[in-house]
Amino acid sequence: MFSWWSGPQYRSSNGEGSRSGRNGSANQPNSGRKVKMQEVQVEIIGGCRSGPMIPQSSRFAERSKVDPIIGPPKLPRELITQILQTACDIIIEEQKSIGMDPGSGLLRLARIDRFSHFFILSQFILPSLRLHGAQQVHAFARDLARNTMNIRRLASKIKRLFILRPLSKEKKDHSVFADVEETTKFEKATLAPLRSVLKYCTGLQYLALEMTARVLDLRWPDDMDKAGLVEVSHSLKELNTMLSLYGGDLNERLWDISYGAPAMNRSRWANLTHLQLHGPRFRMTSLTALALCDLPQLTHLALIMPWIVHATMNVDGISTDLLSRHSSAIERTTDIAGRQSVLQLLVSGLGHRLEELVLVCHDLEGYVGNITNLGPWFRALQWYEYTDTTCHPDEHSRSDLPDVSSNLQLTLITASVGDESDQQAHTHPNLISKWMVQRAQKQRHWTFHDGEKDTFRQKAISLAVESWKIPQVQQQGAATTMPDSQHFISDIASASNPIDSPVVSYHPNQLINSIDDLD
Repeated sequence: MFSWWSGPQYRSSNGEGSRSGRNGSANQPNSGRKVKMQEVQVEIIGGCRSGPMIPQSSRFAERSKVDPIIGPPKLPRELITQILQTACDIIIEEQKSIGMDPGSGLLRLARIDRFSHFFILSQFILPSLRLHGAQQVHAFARDLARNTMNIRRLASKIKRLFILRPLSKEKKDHSVFADVEETTKFEKATLAPLRSVLKYCTGLQYLALEMTARVLDLRWPDDMDKAGLVEVSHSLKELNTMLSLYGGDLNERLWDISYGAPAMNRSRWANLTHLQLHGPRFRMTSLTALALCDLPQLTHLALIMPWIVHATMNVDGISTDLLSRHSSAIERTTDIAGRQSVLQLLVSGLGHRLEELVLVCHDLEGYVGNITNLGPWFRALQWYEYTDTTCHPDEHSRSDLPDVSSNLQLTLITASVGDESDQQAHTHPNLISKWMVQRAQKQRHWTFHDGEKDTFRQKAISLAVESWKIPQVQQQGAATTMPDSQHFISDIASASNPIDSPVVSYHPNQLINSIDDLD
């Protein structure tokens, strides 16, 4: 609203205005009765094409009142923060009510000024950051390298980082290895920029990778910044990733502390407590199970549609240190059914520190991860309770301690896609893995309820959840020496057939644009 008023003026009784004298003196009112005119105030609401003329001197006078040191009047920083907080809460609530991602609305609000940009990114956008596709990973890495708008300082605010493949339609190819090529290309395209991004994420606690965790592998040339990767993995408390698509050595070397400098590698996973490994293409072997037992603080482990293999260990492929660290676990590989079980080896090796073991299966016939194949092995797990404490455990392993009891919770989840009228053969098990990634974005990937129904990509997913405490059996006289472990290894090495053979959110680009707009 613009306001302007004319001030008092005088007119003669005959209606003529004041005129200057002949000698050029100041204006004087004409003779006769003087009438004081009414003050006129003009108010313009919403502006107009040609507003009232304000004298130039008045505008300069108003501007001159601003203190050159203090500057123009501003709201207190605390009040601005409260206003932004309220506005962000409203945007988030409105967008969630209609099922939309509030990221775009928050980024529009962040373009007001630099303080708004810093506050919204540090408090709402970056704490849980999602990067879709290689293009967004490259864009974010480029801004970190340039330190645009002091973005490196904000990178320390990242607590949860999701590296996701770009959204695409479901493929018509329904083989187990349907999108291996696309996953491999995505991994290669993001390997270098993601390694650069992780170097600045010093406060990262959760990492989700819709690919293998090769970016955290230390087997790189000497010119690579391994110290940065060690620091990132040391701060991680939770990791959600795939294992090697073809069951390569990354499954073991990623966790094995015997590779490289043991002191540096062992400190890598010092804080990792929660781990989820996705299938349906990773091979869960005995060597992988023993490697996972090296994680010193692991309390929660989830295996999503694993391809469990009959303990296919070869003597030549097992290091002496690994065997010595988990010699007691190798003694306890027999489940309730009397079979040599990889899952039993995993439970025995992790020891009493493991609190929950989750196995996610499906009911799609002919695919890896089917409940018919995995269920019997999971239900046959047991806990060995020792009564003899005369053994001397290795100082590097907690799994060799004579555990008295265990509170391990076993959770078996069966995901059913669609109903009986749907053709389940048209659903690929990759859908289950992507559905679990979506639950992780909503922080629901460790909470399941029997009979729960969810919707993902226009498909209904219903859950059947079984949960129980691991049964305990008493084993008299724990052996102080390892009983013929070489015989056990040779037996399981000969069983090379797998247990179940296959028949076969916010958009970072907007974040980058918002930063460029403020330059």
